[in-house]
Amino acid sequence: MQQRLGADIDGYLVRTAGFAATLAASAGEVEEAQRLRYRVFADEFGACIPGSPQGLDRDDLDAFCHHLLVRERESGALVGTYRILPAERARSAGGFYAEREFDLRGLRGLQRVTVRSAEPACIPTSGTGPSSRSSGRRCSATSPLPAAATSWDARV
Repeated sequence: MQQRLGADIDGYLVRTAGFAATLAASAGEVEEAQRLRYRVFADEFGACIPGSPQGLDRDDLDAFCHHLLVRERESGALVGTYRILPAERARSAGGFYAEREFDLRGLRGLQRVTVRSAEPACIPTSGTGPSSRSSGRRCSATSPLPAAATSWDARV
C-alpha cells in the first residue's frame, strides 16, 4: 500500500469501528470525491455547478487541495469528503477561494499560517438524516463527519 501524507502505517489518518479517513492518493480518488460532492451539492441541494463535467464538482483549486476521504470500513463506500487547502498551496493556486468572494485584505498577516477547508460533503450512512453543507444543515448522527462541521479558516 502506498504511504499517504500524515497517515499511520496502515494508511489511515483516523479510524473508528465504522469509518476510516485518509487523504486521496490518486487521481481516481480525487474524482471519486468530486463525484460525491456533485451528488450532495448539485443533485441533493440543487446547486448550479457551471463548467463542471456532468456528475463532477470540480474547479481549479482541486489540484492544490488535499482531499479528505471518509469511508465506511465494512463496505469501503465513500460517505464523506472535505477539501483542505493549506496556505503554501493556496499561494501556488493564486489564493484561497474565499479571497475570490470576500475582501480578506485585513487577514493578510495570517495567510502564512492559514488553512482553508471547504464545505463537507457527506451522505447519511443509515438512510436517515440530511447530508451536510455549510448552509446550516448537519451530517446525520451516524455520519462520519462531526455534526458541527462547517466551512472554516483556521490558524495552524
